Amino acid sequence: MSSPNRLGIGIIGCGGFARFGVAAVAPMRELAVVAMADPVEENRLLGAAEWRKSRAAAGLPATEPALYADHHPLLERPDVAAVWVLTPPHRHHPVARDALRAGKHLFVEKPGSLSLEEIDDLLVLAARHKRRTGIDFVMRHNPLYRWIKGLVEAGDLGPLERIALENCARDDRLPPDHWFWDEARSGGIWVEHGVHFFDLANWLAGPPASIAALAVDRPVAGGAALRDTVAAVAVHPRPATPHEPPGPAVLATHYHGFTRPGPFERTTLTLVFQRAYLDIEGWIAVRLRGDALLDNAAEARLRSVPWLRMAAAPGHGGEGGDFTGRGRSFTARRRVVLNGDLGDRQELYRESIRAGWRDLLRSIDDPAHRPEADLNDAREALRAALAATVSQREGVAVELAG
Repeated sequence: MSSPNRLGIGIIGCGGFARFGVAAVAPMRELAVVAMADPVEENRLLGAAEWRKSRAAAGLPATEPALYADHHPLLERPDVAAVWVLTPPHRHHPVARDALRAGKHLFVEKPGSLSLEEIDDLLVLAARHKRRTGIDFVMRHNPLYRWIKGLVEAGDLGPLERIALENCARDDRLPPDHWFWDEARSGGIWVEHGVHFFDLANWLAGPPASIAALAVDRPVAGGAALRDTVAAVAVHPRPATPHEPPGPAVLATHYHGFTRPGPFERTTLTLVFQRAYLDIEGWIAVRLRGDALLDNAAEARLRSVPWLRMAAAPGHGGEGGDFTGRGRSFTARRRVVLNGDLGDRQELYRESIRAGWRDLLRSIDDPAHRPEADLNDAREALRAALAATVSQREGVAVELAG
């Protein structure tokens, strides 16, 4: 059995990202990798070696993971209390299903399943076996996005009006035969990757009511084509909040183009509030630039953020005053520019993964605690991704039921 102070976890799928994940959680005293499964022997050996190396670097005792070609023997081990599913997406549902049936808690990479029917099956199994689930939506654990979520909830910058994502991603590690391009295995760009940003938009603005999407294909040898560029518009109704009455919907645009060399990829997310523009850099968000009109209370709260710098807006002298926009009036004390940098991207990525695991561990210890991101959130993001996929295929906007 797992130690009372340390949860034994099993890794299923030991590819390159799994090794990154193993290194990320190695400094966590509260868990230990006790078993790993992958059909490729080299992957298993590299995964175990990464665990030993990273655990030693953290100054912690390194368990020697048992290695399996198939995940079923791993699930029979009593010292495996939770499973981390790191397979390609088409294997998420069958592996997660087996884990829940075996009575294991579950932490799964996005998207979690390729269909709503599959993810609903997992939700039923988790409830039946009283197991807790988590989805690796790292953006919810990124301190920059958590700060922005707080701004939305507090109303410091007025209502959120616009979300605009430009994700120019690398493809130089994705040859034409990679599973990423095979929609039967990956679900396509919206499902495999876009769910991260659909979840972020859902978290900040609530679920969308409609989505319209387009796609561009890249010709490849043999007359085939790779769908490497997609774009969508989602409309998020804005309900009443403690600070705002119901208002106009939030318009969100999502662009993903897997066309860049690695050193030249770029991701930017722009958030437009009634009283601020925020530009966030990096798909693992590390830098922020902003332009804001602040009242006294909002300025005081922003000055308390240790990584955020604030200065009077150039050319405006930092003047405040009374303003009107979209038919609503408000008063601001001053106009400022904001700059923030959270440092090392890879370490922030690792810490966001650790935060997801800590959140799941808390929910295991405290049944009253709902994880920050679980399979219910994965379902909502997948629902949006599938709607975008249908829209780009059929050339119509898709209405999503409430």
